[in-house]
Amino acid sequence: MCGDDIALLELSEPLADATFAGLTVDVPPAHSGFTSVGYGTDGTLSGVQRENSASAITCIGSDCADSRIAESELLATSGACEGDSGGPAFASEGSVFAIAVRSRADCEQTAYLGLAQHGAWLAQNAADVAKQKDIAVPTWAVTILASLEQHPMDAADASVTPLQPERVLLAYGGGCSVPTRAPQSNLATTLVFAVCLLITLRRIKPR
Repeated sequence: MCGDDIALLELSEPLADATFAGLTVDVPPAHSGFTSVGYGTDGTLSGVQRENSASAITCIGSDCADSRIAESELLATSGACEGDSGGPAFASEGSVFAIAVRSRADCEQTAYLGLAQHGAWLAQNAADVAKQKDIAVPTWAVTILASLEQHPMDAADASVTPLQPERVLLAYGGGCSVPTRAPQSNLATTLVFAVCLLITLRRIKPR
């Protein structure tokens, strides 16, 4: 499922007393710093929310020349660790631009899925649910949909249903490699992934 490690979770009711982070389809360039957040292990404790502001993008998509990284993914250093699947990558302005999907066993490298390829799909679904529940459409979704109105060719994925398991296997051979690239090192696929459009930012404890 490389390049498509993403899911949408519809809550039965809106979260109360929460601060929400917006999403963006703008991925920072290679070598940019970002802040990763997760609930996994830090080598001692697990299940404690923490942030790492020392994360940095190594390369993006095919520019990585790395068979472990799909076109819609990016490779980062000092990113997430075991248990941080679905954890957000925050750009400097505070928006989430990617989610953690896989990490090397020593946690020194992390593969993140950028949201750009799935932006239209995310925004359209968020808008549809908001209208069904008669609540405000998230600002980030409004921004993305407005951009797509100006550039309709970018909206192609908005009406596409999620890939079925058999289609994923056909597309990626059941693994996480891009055959046209040569591997540089082993990346442990130990993380189970998921993303929730509503990210609650509680008290963050530094790593």
